Amino acid sequence: MASARRAGVRRVVLTSSVAALRGSGQKPRNGEFFTSDDWNTVSTKDGPGMEAYQYGKTQSEKEALQFGREHGIEVVSILPTFLLGPPRSSGVKSASLQQVRRWLRGEGKVQTRLICDVRDAARAHLAAAEMPGEALSESRRFIVGQERRTSAEELRELLIRGCLDMSLPAPVSPADDWIFSEDLKGDKEVETSASLRALGIGSGAEHLLPVAQTVGDMLKVLLQETAS
Repeated sequence: MASARRAGVRRVVLTSSVAALRGSGQKPRNGEFFTSDDWNTVSTKDGPGMEAYQYGKTQSEKEALQFGREHGIEVVSILPTFLLGPPRSSGVKSASLQQVRRWLRGEGKVQTRLICDVRDAARAHLAAAEMPGEALSESRRFIVGQERRTSAEELRELLIRGCLDMSLPAPVSPADDWIFSEDLKGDKEVETSASLRALGIGSGAEHLLPVAQTVGDMLKVLLQETAS
């Protein structure tokens, strides 16, 4: 950020995460679903599992936004949900793709996920960089991804279908019956429609790529080596 300031950069688009919105067991402020007004207040740097990552995402976003306010730089945060979609090659080893590979090998159980297509995330970053300054919201935080969580069983079926479409065996892991949160009311977990409208991407999550296409296109790339 200091380098951006010295270079005279007027706007920085930061890749944050919904991990900065909420941590394990945290309830949304409005009692129904998470919005850009929510912040992760429970994850710690020494906590179990993914808490260190969640804490890091939260703190880095807060510090970037604060730096922007203090030094006159427009800092815009993009908060994607769990990123899936077609990688540039079958050799890409991002954390999310590595998890999918484990499921395809039958390791562990397929879990429910709140999914964002990487192509939608890319569109959001470009839109945030190009939108006029007067269109920026006060919060400057934009959530991108599906509002509804894809169940473990749904995701498992999509993985199996992708394997079969390429005439490959499908030793996909069984579905986990773990529930993300019993406190959320209804199917909607995060509010992305307002962010998409502000970015000019559409009026709601229906303008995002469907999960079935996200998973299908991802598997066409991931399974290329296996198919050959």
